[in-house]
Amino acid sequence: MKYIINLGDFNVPNYEDIKKVFNLTNSEINVCNFIKQANGGDKRSQLKDKIFESFNLDLSEGKNIFLINNNLSHEVSALTSAVCFRNNGKDNNRKIIINFDKHKDYVNNQYSSNTPIQYSNWGKCIHRQDYKGFINKGTNYSYYSTDEGMSKLEDLIKDIQSNTLDTDLYVTVDTDVYKESCTSYGDGNFDFDVIYEYIRKLKNCTGSKVNFCGADVTGCADTISGYYNINDKRTYLYELTKQEQKSVIDNAVKKIQTLLNFFETWN
Repeated sequence: MKYIINLGDFNVPNYEDIKKVFNLTNSEINVCNFIKQANGGDKRSQLKDKIFESFNLDLSEGKNIFLINNNLSHEVSALTSAVCFRNNGKDNNRKIIINFDKHKDYVNNQYSSNTPIQYSNWGKCIHRQDYKGFINKGTNYSYYSTDEGMSKLEDLIKDIQSNTLDTDLYVTVDTDVYKESCTSYGDGNFDFDVIYEYIRKLKNCTGSKVNFCGADVTGCADTISGYYNINDKRTYLYELTKQEQKSVIDNAVKKIQTLLNFFETWN
């Protein structure tokens, strides 16, 4: 089932409109209390100790797909991944998170130190004891990201095809990784089709060895601070005419809808 994450008034423009556009008005999860707890938390992730224990969601049975409408709060994906692994994971399976993101969230099992984007560094969470304790399944936790290109992800497909280990998989797509997303971080460098094709290839190669536990898409077109053409000239949505805005937003919505629908068909 698909859910939308409600971040309250925390960096969330046009939230009510987004619910309607994606037909998620009756599938809302309120995490406003999480945001209040996260403020002033660990500088590298904004996730305090014991946060996983307090984040209990009553979700429908089966795979769960989330839309987190603002990519300023991508660390919410750490919580949704933990819930999906706990609810849908299998004992002793290795846990893998694939993060499509243009920001460097996690490097060589160490905290990122060379990026000004501190708030989004949630990749380290899968090695925290409270994360593992919350799931209480499996012993091997791995984190793969597009922050250094697609080569590691291509190698992961080969690993899955050749490895005898069973895998629980969670996928998170921060939309600022691809072009024409118009988020508050601007557009990414990847063509959307490149990201989508990799996810499609991953699904087709996994077979019975991979248990798809859930996914999220993080970041909608931001009408207040969203911009594009980051490599040329920053053009903000609010600078465009209403008709031009609608064209950009409709295009961004279509891409997100494509991802959400694809994840929902992944059995």
